[in-house]
Amino acid sequence: MLPKSYISLLLVTTIVKSCLGGTGLSCKLEWVPSGSSERIKHTVFPGVENIVARIGIDPQQPTYHGGYLSVLEGMAYAVDDQENTIESETYSVLTNPLNCTLEWIPISSDTDPIPPNAVEVDVGDSYVGRAAFDGTYKSGWTPADHGFLYAAMDGRVLKFSKYEILTSEQPSLHLSLTKFDFSPADLEAIERNTKSELFSVDDITTASSHRVNYSLIREAVIDEHFEIKEDIYGWAAVSSLDMHMIFWYGSPSLRVKDLEVNMHHAMVVGIRTERERHVKISATFEIGSSDTNIYCSYATIHEDMDIPFIARGVFGPARGQNWISQEHIKEILIQTGRDETTFSNLPDGTVQTVVEGQLNGRLFLRTSLKTHNNGPDGYGPCDRHLIP
Repeated sequence: MLPKSYISLLLVTTIVKSCLGGTGLSCKLEWVPSGSSERIKHTVFPGVENIVARIGIDPQQPTYHGGYLSVLEGMAYAVDDQENTIESETYSVLTNPLNCTLEWIPISSDTDPIPPNAVEVDVGDSYVGRAAFDGTYKSGWTPADHGFLYAAMDGRVLKFSKYEILTSEQPSLHLSLTKFDFSPADLEAIERNTKSELFSVDDITTASSHRVNYSLIREAVIDEHFEIKEDIYGWAAVSSLDMHMIFWYGSPSLRVKDLEVNMHHAMVVGIRTERERHVKISATFEIGSSDTNIYCSYATIHEDMDIPFIARGVFGPARGQNWISQEHIKEILIQTGRDETTFSNLPDGTVQTVVEGQLNGRLFLRTSLKTHNNGPDGYGPCDRHLIP
């Protein structure tokens, strides 16, 4: 338990991956047979008025060849192993009920590898592909050793050396981290570093019998960075992060003005951000502490110290991402190694869990103007009178 005289300082920041590509995590699509009692939903369209489909060749030993379903004709078309066209009123269509992230990856030669998470027509045998023809796209199949894409068109067999293979990956997630829990020893180390680094004071004491008055006017350029790391592959699906970090200190009132911020992002083991911040600090303050006195929050810097933390993590769809069910979010979290015993559903459709890791960094934090001093994030009562 932290001393009661400590109050909170809140860092709120949003980080977005510099490249919002796929997650690299496989996401399962479903083949739904024709003749289903309900209308088939979430179908995959490779081009205008045709749907990705497959046709079974031998009912006794089911093997499948990829093709397409003509929406207008209600007939599926494909090419068999002997390079003959086949058509059938019995088929399966490819569906995407989980809102997986689909992408068509170009293949320009037989030396191009099959992309990760390529969608299989038949397990380990062939993959779904498409090629441009006559102003539209037609889907077909390419064998595991590829080389060509085979597609049927108007009774003809078409072979393409340049085509695209369909991939399916888990959708991206947004993560909000709150309620960071640090050990008192780590907080004391951060505070000692703050006094030396930001205020250029090494001998400030917070013992209840000592009170020291300081006036400080300082301009500085601070090269900031921070990094959150975990021992698991837990960041693979995270494309954006809100971080609400609370540090607890008995401290002075401080006014801070940001003069310039230039920020860029880079992904490492977890998530990392770097920026150069120009700051102007102007404050007259008193440092001291006791069980009955409360002091306002001040700016904080700390160095790379691999500080362990436990935080509350809330996962939901990434911004701009289609809706994802809570069960699907949990599936992604399990796939990235998170402990399902810590999962709980929240009313807004997100999933809460525990995130444990290490924090590295060099941060400049400022107090916030808040009028609610008993909120869930523990705003300090002294923050209410500060002028932004």
